[in-house]
Amino acid sequence: MSAAIACWRRAGVALALATAGAAHAQAPGSHDLTAPDLAAFVDGYMPIEMERAGINGVTVTVVKDGQVLLARGYGNADRERHAAVTPDTLFRIGSISKLFTWTAVMQLVEQHRLDLDADVQQYLDFELPKTWAQPITLRQLMTHTAGFEESFHGMWAGEGESLDLRSYLVARVPARIYAPGSVAAYSNYGATLAGYIVQRRSGEPFDDYVREHILQPLGMAHTSFAQPLPADLAPAMSRGYGEGAEPAKAFELIRVAPAGSASASANDMARFMLAELAGGSLDGGRILQADTLAGMQAAQWRPQPHGPAMALGFWEDGGYGVRVIGHGGDSEWFHSGLYLLPAQHVGVFVAQNSQGRRTLRDALFRRFMERYFPTPPPVFPAKPPAASEVAGIAGHYAGTRRGESGPLALLALLSQSKVEVSADGMLTESGNIGADERPVKFRWLGDGVWQSPEDSTRRLWFRRGSDGLWQLSGRVPVFVEQQVPWTRSAALMAPLLGLSLLVLAGTLLAWPVAAAVRWHLAPAPPAPRERRARVALRWAALLLVLPWLTFGAVVTFASGSFAWLAGPQALAWLRVVQVESWIALAGVLLAAWVVRARWAARGSWWWGRVHAVLVVLAGLGLATLAALGHLLTGATNL
Repeated sequence: MSAAIACWRRAGVALALATAGAAHAQAPGSHDLTAPDLAAFVDGYMPIEMERAGINGVTVTVVKDGQVLLARGYGNADRERHAAVTPDTLFRIGSISKLFTWTAVMQLVEQHRLDLDADVQQYLDFELPKTWAQPITLRQLMTHTAGFEESFHGMWAGEGESLDLRSYLVARVPARIYAPGSVAAYSNYGATLAGYIVQRRSGEPFDDYVREHILQPLGMAHTSFAQPLPADLAPAMSRGYGEGAEPAKAFELIRVAPAGSASASANDMARFMLAELAGGSLDGGRILQADTLAGMQAAQWRPQPHGPAMALGFWEDGGYGVRVIGHGGDSEWFHSGLYLLPAQHVGVFVAQNSQGRRTLRDALFRRFMERYFPTPPPVFPAKPPAASEVAGIAGHYAGTRRGESGPLALLALLSQSKVEVSADGMLTESGNIGADERPVKFRWLGDGVWQSPEDSTRRLWFRRGSDGLWQLSGRVPVFVEQQVPWTRSAALMAPLLGLSLLVLAGTLLAWPVAAAVRWHLAPAPPAPRERRARVALRWAALLLVLPWLTFGAVVTFASGSFAWLAGPQALAWLRVVQVESWIALAGVLLAAWVVRARWAARGSWWWGRVHAVLVVLAGLGLATLAALGHLLTGATNL
């Protein structure tokens, strides 16, 4: 490990920024982190915020110096039965499950049964695509740098459907769109692959391995990866909810179990955090050797030289003045967060059982840090940034956690973030919105770092790639935003889509309007050729707009239910979209025939000619977007 990385691990984000030349003033005073003060703080904060966010139940636990300072439940675990949340109530913890998977990997590394830097293909009984010369390693899986595109389909299972890991992994191999080790792109598939490797190398089913080698040694009797839950744990499981008074949802069945199927109580997560902060052991039970755990928590991959890093499974949160590592977790209805301050021997876990109007984990942890570990306010340089720090930085950026071999590519084209720099040197990024619903303003802090003067937790890191384009990293380094060339920019794609649909909508809406006008004024009937041209142009517009109406409906349904997006219904409808997209090409030909007919006809009205040309151009624009967004290809990868 390099001296620079060691320095980061010892001193955290604040010292790294100071080394980079960003001096800080002394931090304001903080509260002592004691059990009475913490209880008063959380008890006062949580009920109000739950009511505002439409959340039924929350569980919170905080540990410090080997002790549990707080373990609380708030609200209802089962609203219909008026069952309250307790510290022993089980919540789905989503992707925090990955920390157990990565721990299992490191246990087998300790036993020399796995090698972090070996080709994972030697541990598998099926072939991964050989897209790149470089092999995929477990270290890359753990830092989300294996190069897989985003993939959702099949992650949730219906009642009675198979949860077999191998079946999922073989059927849903995502494309490898980045060279291994080149860029961070969060991957549930990669974590599931690691869990399957644990299963194969240990000779034990994954759920059994975690129970026997991690949960039992730590005394975590209220945690399980099993789906459905064992009979002795099922009564303690919280129901999942949408928002407010919506009815309870069914227990989710998650195929990517190593990536997100665990159910756990706050008391059990306290035990896990205590072991993580105590060198891998608790009450005589050990899950990892201390040096193995230290290596697991150490920085491994840093998207930006002065930004937060990925450890082996944990990620650094770059929004604070001390080093914070942890993980977030989301299922359809549950949201959770785990945060560790290794140098301070502090851990925080929070989970909610409702989708709600927003998640509370980051808001609560931010208030916690402001109260007990406040970040010193930054001191900005007196001089403006050098030209190299801002030249060409404005533009559109696409996240690396994206799909490219299926229709998700279209969403990546249309949902890019936008970076702007004002005349006074303030930078805004459209994905960073403040409490006032306006973009947060950032000021240059030095060495590619941009800091909000108003919010100490808001920070962006920029660096220029070898291709001359900029890369942007936020507080959590599991993916980056890559600047896109103007030919694939949303600044071009979004207007192209909007104008094309506007022309076609106008054509279709004019159909009944024109019919009403003709009926009222009773003009002389058009020539047969013109009558055919009018009908053909309207049919062309209908064919061209139909796949986009269907795709819009798919996106609308998906935004209301992530599980629907990952299920068979979304895939079936996307196949319909692809068929309609091919049929729409006939609409372009039909509109082209109208152009030829009208321009060849003597005395044809000029607007009719121009209108036909506009429909052809709209059709070509939509065909271009369909091709770039993979609506014309055979793949329907989600």
